[in-house]
Amino acid sequence: MSRFFAISFSFLATVLIVLAAGPTEKDVREYLDQYLGAWRGEVSVENSSGEVIRTFPLAAEYWKSGDVLKGLTAFEVGGEMTFIESENYFRNGLLFADVTQQGETVTYRGYLREESLDWVPYDVDLNTERLMKEWFSEENGETILRVVGEELLHSDKGTGKVILKAKMIRQ
Repeated sequence: MSRFFAISFSFLATVLIVLAAGPTEKDVREYLDQYLGAWRGEVSVENSSGEVIRTFPLAAEYWKSGDVLKGLTAFEVGGEMTFIESENYFRNGLLFADVTQQGETVTYRGYLREESLDWVPYDVDLNTERLMKEWFSEENGETILRVVGEELLHSDKGTGKVILKAKMIRQ
């Protein structure tokens, strides 16, 4: 009987170690493959009380270059086009993204959770607190990419919160 418990305990300990290790690099790469292709949608910017400040259309395209997932997002605000470039890559088995907008690059660290990919800034000099959450779903036979981001902005006038919500449909 004690041999049975020892084997059961050993099996349970192995399962817990595997579960605690989290998703593998292969799991994350498979998740990233869902981004490939062209997307169209809309993004809204809200204040901390949920009031929509601005809404605008956006388009994105993702492709692979070797082991790197690259992306280009475009949107128009106030008559001006804005482009955001991204490169998602692995370093020492960890997921990172370099996101470049208007000549400035911010590095993010990605974490695959059960149902989403969460991004936090990796740059220590960034004067904001950001969290971006991205996930995929199906609606009416279409693949949907959703993004929800929260950013706390700090200034000498205080702290403000901005919420970004995007919904894009695979083209």
